Order: sequence, then structure tokens, then C-alpha cells
Amino acid sequence: VTGMNCFFGTNVLYSEADCADGPRDELSVEALPTGQSTSESNSWTVLLTVNDGYYDFFLNWLNFYKNLNLKHITVVVIAEDEVVRSELLRLLKREDVGVPFKLDWVNFSKRNRPEGALEYASSTYKQMVSERPTYILQKLRDGCDIIYSDVDMVWRSSPLPFLKQADIVLLVDDDTYMGMSPYYCTGFFSVLSNNRTVKLMSDWESALRNPELNQPIFNKILHGSKAGINHVPLPTSRFPSGRQYFTKSTPKEREEAVIVHNNYIIGHSAKKREI
Repeated sequence: VTGMNCFFGTNVLYSEADCADGPRDELSVEALPTGQSTSESNSWTVLLTVNDGYYDFFLNWLNFYKNLNLKHITVVVIAEDEVVRSELLRLLKREDVGVPFKLDWVNFSKRNRPEGALEYASSTYKQMVSERPTYILQKLRDGCDIIYSDVDMVWRSSPLPFLKQADIVLLVDDDTYMGMSPYYCTGFFSVLSNNRTVKLMSDWESALRNPELNQPIFNKILHGSKAGINHVPLPTSRFPSGRQYFTKSTPKEREEAVIVHNNYIIGHSAKKREI
């Protein structure tokens, strides 16, 4: 994939053969009965990116995820620096890891990135988040149906029943923002491998050649797409933003949340206090 040199770890517990042989030519959104989820017909690959500064958040994510017993799901973790790669390799050797995952990493020799948690909206932070479409695009081109998740999330229950038959299903960040409705969050979404989604991710990747915050650009591309992308918002009652969950939700609404996202909270320490 242009823009990324990817090397695969020796601790590979899943093979690329788990995915289809390249993206589908077409996906009919009418192919399944109304309300049937793609989880009933497709195998998902959960994709996460981890850096040294958020390794503790990854461990927290993993701890909740393993309780869901989603053994048929492939989990791929991309190490974004050498420090966290070493930590992840050690974790894979532990008998109590709980969730077997495949470890990928990028070419660190081309990085000049400080260790630790990156400051939000800093140039290094923008570089890191601008690489997200490249990772996803590679997997889509391999024929994998992807669930991308930030690691500052807690999966309290399985999101699979909510991933309806659509090209892409996403968290909602705001009802309307910057003239776009809904305004989606790029911290969690499912995306099926087909020609439309490959084009979408390719356009997103190209738009981030000069690193920027990825979410505003993603929304502009998605809402402006002429490719007939079928995008579906997740219900905010079950998938609230961090702002909604921590400041507006009732105790009952919090209990019913499928995923809790620590967005709208800036800084590692502040996020950790909430999670």
C-alpha cells in the first residue's frame, strides 16, 4: 500500500486467508432481510492501533473485550512505535492474554515520534491519526470487513448486532456540525470490503498526505461522495459520545450503553480518570 511499509510479526495467530480474496465488486444493501446484521453473515476483523502512550488503555480495552467471548472475530493490533511493539510481543507470550491477536507494525525507521502520549492536535498527533486510512485501506484491499476501534473505549457488550448491512456504520459525534448531518466520529466504525469503500478510504488517505485531524476531512469526503456509499449512524442511545455519556446520560442510559468512548476528554490523565 502506498505510504506504508508494513511488516508482520512472528507471533501471527491468524492468517490473511481469514479474509476474502480482495474487495467485493458490488454489495447490495438489499441482500439481507431488513434488520439482519452483517455479523450473521460475515466474519469481522477488529483493527486497533496502539502507541506507547496509550498501551495502558489498550490493556483496559482488551480486558473488557475478552469478557465478550467473541472467539470467531479476528483481532489485529498495529504497533505504532518500537516501545509498544516490544510490550505487545511480551503480552502475546503470556498464557493469560485472553484474546489471541495478530500483531502488525510499521517501519519505525521512517518515524521521528516521541514516546508517551501525544498532545491532541500537535503535529505528531496529526501525523499519527492521518495514517489511519492507510491501515484500514490495506485490510479492505485484502478483502477484510473491518471494525475499527480507538483504544480509549470500553466495549461493555457486543456491538455486532447493531452493524447492519451497509457499506459503513459509524458512531455519531454531533447531530449537525460544519454543515454536515450526521457528523460522524472516526473512533469507531464498521466498514465492508467493496469497491465503494476502497475508493472512500483511498480518497481519505490522499486527503491526509499533509497530516491533519482526520475526522473533519473524513466527514467532508463521505458526505460529498458521489459513489453511492451507504452509511448508517449507530443509535446514540446505545452508542453515546463521551460528552453525552459523562455529562448528559441518566444512570439507566449509562447502563444500556454498548460502548463507552472517552472522546471530548483531552489528555491521557483526564481520560484515565473517567475510564
